[in-house]
Amino acid sequence: SASINAAFNIQPLYFTSEAFSNGVFRLSLSAAKGSNYVLEASTNLTLWTPLVTNIPATNIFDLIDTDATNYQNRFYRVRQQ
Repeated sequence: SASINAAFNIQPLYFTSEAFSNGVFRLSLSAAKGSNYVLEASTNLTLWTPLVTNIPATNIFDLIDTDATNYQNRFYRVRQQ
């Protein structure tokens, strides 16, 4: 018989700040550097659209939505790929 062991090191994703200025929504995050993160937006919490992908060089980075003022309501989430 064979045995397989696996270890996973998962670092949580923390929202460190958010700002809305000059029509731009900026979300600052603290997460694992070198991983791939996608900022997604929705107007109804059902259909999600990817806005920007970021592979941060450090553990703190920004994701930006330059179209935020084009929507009356906008919800955001971040996914790690």
